[in-house]
Amino acid sequence: MKLITFILFLFLTSNLYPCKCDDIPTVKESVKYADIVFSGHVISKINTTDYRSKIISVGDTTNVYHRMTYYPMSIVKIKLTKIYKGQTTADTITIITGPNSASCGYNFRVGENYIIYGYVNNKIISTQNYSIKTKDKNTYWTHQCSRTELYSLQEEEDIISAPK
Repeated sequence: MKLITFILFLFLTSNLYPCKCDDIPTVKESVKYADIVFSGHVISKINTTDYRSKIISVGDTTNVYHRMTYYPMSIVKIKLTKIYKGQTTADTITIITGPNSASCGYNFRVGENYIIYGYVNNKIISTQNYSIKTKDKNTYWTHQCSRTELYSLQEEEDIISAPK
């Protein structure tokens, strides 16, 4: 009986992971669709629900997705090293991402260097009638299904050679 219960548990929970990345886009596609692409050093990371001053909801705010603006997010401060695409008005960029992989958040670690593909719109919960956007040129969204990753020279070279 325990074996049957265990097998049933595995079968029923195998599709419970809410975030599933189908295919990670190519560098060319990622550069094309990102609003900003840059490398930088993570200087801080906090999980908070106090990020609504950095975003604006656009569209049908009665939609269930609007409630997601009350869920915790990770606010990551990144000291800019190099911009490959986009513009900013500061040497520190703020990234908003889900607090864990279940919410498609990217797990940044303080002290590490990354290449980040950032977006003005939150790509995870945007729909045809609703989106959540950042308010300024120093704040962006990213997620684990983007090409955001630990810094690598190969990724940087691929970005530099990709059309902007």
